[in-house]
Amino acid sequence: MKFTVLLLFSFCVFTSFAQQVVDITETDCDANSVSVFEALEGNKPLFVVASGYDCSICKNEAPGYAVLADSLVGRVSVWGAMNYRFSSTRVPTCQELESWKSSYNWDNFFMFNDNNNNTNKTWAQGGYTSYTVIDPITKEYSYRGVSSSKALDSLFSILERLEKVTSTKSINDVDFDFSFANNVVNYSGEIVDDAVLTVVNTSGKVLISEVINTIETTLTELPQSELLLFSLTSSKGTITKKIIL
Repeated sequence: MKFTVLLLFSFCVFTSFAQQVVDITETDCDANSVSVFEALEGNKPLFVVASGYDCSICKNEAPGYAVLADSLVGRVSVWGAMNYRFSSTRVPTCQELESWKSSYNWDNFFMFNDNNNNTNKTWAQGGYTSYTVIDPITKEYSYRGVSSSKALDSLFSILERLEKVTSTKSINDVDFDFSFANNVVNYSGEIVDDAVLTVVNTSGKVLISEVINTIETTLTELPQSELLLFSLTSSKGTITKKIIL
């Protein structure tokens, strides 16, 4: 009985501790410093993607997360915590951060070296790619782990709660929209010439990215029973929707 109570007590203490967010400050190669609480200002969730330079999976997923970060500008703070997957002593250089940024278009990431003092990786969760989602209202961890689907579901659940809509719009007012049914995307409102439809899965893979030139788009090769992120982006703004097929 004492053993059971001790286990329960230990579990409760660990769970409570795991939910608490420490106001860590990170600094990029341009000496710009941002703390976790600063990133959460304006009711913006914090989404941290921890990637390794020597991680082939991370490299394959990186372009998809660039698209995702672009669609979340003004609504989510997105950080890129960079390190080496297979080394606890090698420190990423600023040249390597810049190379990753330019190679994978991580222009809307706040990127920094996550290999502190060669020993401590703050944001990596034991696997790669790994993710952290922090709720701006409660300042608690909404998700920490290596499941991209759980991380993105957690992130978009927070956005839906904050914005109280299932389709989330960018900070700019937009006068266009889209709907999806039976593998057909229908567009409404003022769709300008530079509008692009992007579909990303929860592993960060870009499934579709195409310029819109008709009032509807038929998608024939989408995976079934999967959560996908649809984004419609133009010079007028961005609309992102979480759709489960």
